[in-house]
Amino acid sequence: MTEARTPAPESASAAEPSSLAYAESERHPLVEAFVAARCRERGRPRLDVAAGDEMLHYALAEQSHHRGIALFAYLRSGLTAAETLERILAWRFGAAERTPSLLDFASGYGRVTRFLAQRLEARRITVGEISRGAIEFQRRLLGVEGVVSAPRARELSLDRRFAAVSAMSLFTHLPAEAFRAWLARLWSAVEEGGVLVLSVNDEAVLFPGRTMPESGFHFEPVSENAGLATEEYGTTWVGESWVSRAIDESCDGVSSSTRIPRGLWNFQDLYVVARGGSSQPLDASAVDLPPEGYLDVCLPVAPDRVRLGGWAVDRVASDSPPRIAVEVDGEVLAELDADVERPDIAAVRGESSRRSGFVAEIVSGAGAFRADQILAIRATSKGGRQTLLHLSPLEGADLTRRVAGALDEVRGENLHLRRANADLHRKIELMERSRFWRLRNAWWRLRG
Repeated sequence: MTEARTPAPESASAAEPSSLAYAESERHPLVEAFVAARCRERGRPRLDVAAGDEMLHYALAEQSHHRGIALFAYLRSGLTAAETLERILAWRFGAAERTPSLLDFASGYGRVTRFLAQRLEARRITVGEISRGAIEFQRRLLGVEGVVSAPRARELSLDRRFAAVSAMSLFTHLPAEAFRAWLARLWSAVEEGGVLVLSVNDEAVLFPGRTMPESGFHFEPVSENAGLATEEYGTTWVGESWVSRAIDESCDGVSSSTRIPRGLWNFQDLYVVARGGSSQPLDASAVDLPPEGYLDVCLPVAPDRVRLGGWAVDRVASDSPPRIAVEVDGEVLAELDADVERPDIAAVRGESSRRSGFVAEIVSGAGAFRADQILAIRATSKGGRQTLLHLSPLEGADLTRRVAGALDEVRGENLHLRRANADLHRKIELMERSRFWRLRNAWWRLRG
């Protein structure tokens, strides 16, 4: 299959409004609050979101179709992934901006790429996707190069190699044979001195009711992508030993390989595989994973006072409490350490998380709080990595927290329903192919 490449324009133009699920000109309050709280150093990213972006649809389903919170979840996940990848690139090339070239493979509609394009020149970034529409959207919005992918690894044709190849949330969907084939193909696209970064679902995040086979590989024919056959693009879990063997068998010339447990979104494991250059492996702590935590409660105790509490942990320096900043409409009203005892968190995460709680009472300096004011809670790790634990209007903040806290249960239920739906469609298809069904249809045509 010959590669189809879409060149970057001389100057990227905005996407057509009719093709957007969110237009930057809309200036949604939660999107603007996200930019103000998390993009101060980076500058303003391109924020148009394509109507066909399935990751936004996924966020909508997880957030009970609350559009503003889904947009926040979508953008936060993209920025988190980009910041993590940038730290890996900085380890390999001295600074992310010095990366000579990057192939962002299986990039979708640019959830992550829009943030990477703030650090790397657009001409250095090539996006790979099976959807021509997704490539064209990123080409117009970001000015990047584009390569149309193929259903099978052997059919992908590339006319060059790259200093870095990133494949996030691709290997989380592939059957075993395709997993190895795509690993070998993408590794062959890494030039000497370069690096391959991929993410997987480890066996530690198997949903309840599933058991990892002795092989260390588990695949289910179900996924959030409605446009691809689930037998070829489902959901995959793998053990560390299985991935290590696959790297040994599929990648020649490996100088180092590092696993970062739950390195992506505190869910997927990251594998960083280097070709040539220094044999010193990546120190996972250098990536400085973002803090984890939740807002547990947010209650008004007076018109001008709100009491809130939650927890946060530093995932790298577990003995160092994250610094919490509480903002309302961009104004910092409280700063404190997450160092209050939380036995309930210790029972789940271990004793190193016992002192992880925070409690604060914020006071409005301009009279009563308004229900539509935006509450943002930032956590900063010892190494300086930031994350937004919470972002929502003050009204309904507690409900938003409950939705976030139930996220794993929602994911499990969604996967169960998608699997049941796929099974039902397969049964209907087999039934319609049966001799009985053909005779039945012939009989009804005769009666008609």
